[in-house]
Amino acid sequence: MCGTDEDAIIEIVGFASPAHAAALRYEYAMRYGHTLATAIADETRGELEQLLQAFLHPPPSALATADARLAEAQAAALRASGPSPPDQADPHVTVLSRCSHLQLVAVADAFERAQGVPLFEALRSPQLGLAENVRKLCVTRVRWARDAAERQRQAAMAKEATAVKEAAKEAAKEAAA
Repeated sequence: MCGTDEDAIIEIVGFASPAHAAALRYEYAMRYGHTLATAIADETRGELEQLLQAFLHPPPSALATADARLAEAQAAALRASGPSPPDQADPHVTVLSRCSHLQLVAVADAFERAQGVPLFEALRSPQLGLAENVRKLCVTRVRWARDAAERQRQAAMAKEATAVKEAAKEAAKEAAA
């Protein structure tokens, strides 16, 4: 990147769809000969870098389901945190940049059950002490996670429906034979 325009980086990377982010990574590498993740690491620091990297490369889900106990603990950490001292990582950024989509949805659900307010709304509060651009990325990260989890759920349902249809066809063939 020649010069840094953080607002442009945030607008492009932080608000692109997951498919668009993949296309951006490819196009950037082809055009400039190095990765967009490397450029972001060179041009940004701290919380902003953590979140932008999470958009480019969302943490994978090690499990097929979220860890409910971990989600409760992560949600509790988010509820208990206020503005972080300058020398400490903010719990919001840490959780939102390190969780897989499935885990982040579980954290958001646990947060909402305990607080009675959706996590993305709580993240909009200036009282968190996060920079406005970091708050916006946090909100978008939660929304991305919900969208990705919903797509995974729909794909699983479609796969299950296909399996049921195939089983029904097999049963019908066996009954006819």
